[in-house]
Amino acid sequence: MFKGPDPTRAIRDIHRLQLFPVVFSAPETLQKALGEDYGAPCSALLAEAAALMDAWRAEEPMVPEERRLALLSALLLPLRAAEISKDGKQPTPLTSYVVLDAIKWKRKDAEAVVALHAAAPELLRISHTLQDLSGGFGGADEDVKVRLGRVLRRLGKSGLVNPGIVLAPLLTLPEATPLGVDPAVARAQSANATSASPGGLGASSSLPEGRAYRLETCRVLNGAMEAFGLSKCWDWKPLLSGKDVMKLLGLKGKEVGEAVEHVTDWQLAHPLGTAAECQDWLEAKYSK
Repeated sequence: MFKGPDPTRAIRDIHRLQLFPVVFSAPETLQKALGEDYGAPCSALLAEAAALMDAWRAEEPMVPEERRLALLSALLLPLRAAEISKDGKQPTPLTSYVVLDAIKWKRKDAEAVVALHAAAPELLRISHTLQDLSGGFGGADEDVKVRLGRVLRRLGKSGLVNPGIVLAPLLTLPEATPLGVDPAVARAQSANATSASPGGLGASSSLPEGRAYRLETCRVLNGAMEAFGLSKCWDWKPLLSGKDVMKLLGLKGKEVGEAVEHVTDWQLAHPLGTAAECQDWLEAKYSK
């Protein structure tokens, strides 16, 4: 259905025919908490994701695999906080159950959904920071560059940057309120996102001003990635290796890994920086 000519219509038909809980089934233990009509917010978010992708990438459409994962992650966004506990084992995300057991997709698809759901709130917070800048991207401090770069590196290694950018603004929709968890938890997880959207909780996907806000969020995140020089940052190698750090600072064990992380963060803040400049900075940092 996601590879067909009109996934939005396919999902709407599944929901209209009351087959959503059958196709995208959840364990019996969670069905009461999810409610009988959890397909309504799920299908609404998929439709909004499709509309955002069509508007944002009209001239250069996303590749089919990116679009497929963006649609799947949007569909399952309301289920992101629910977990399944079984036989005393570590809880697993409900979304993974749906992907692996209900629709029988691959494990890498389930992992992609989890990664996108984890990254979306941070991307949304970063977009809020960027949109509040009075001087445009040029007024951004190093912290926001590093925060954005870290998320991009996590997503980019799996080809999930564009789906992540699409998913982030969907969190501002009331349909994205987490299902299957304690209402207090759901409110806490959605409060920050919805407060930033035009009209707050009333900013339904059907309102033009809400769509414009979400489209602007996609453009801001993508624009910042390019303006900060972070395109393809997930392919970068550290300017200084672990061996370089050990030789330079005399560190051992976990301290070496921490220092290399500092090197990576410095690169994210200074994409055009050289190894010598990074070395000077690192020496100064550890001499304090």
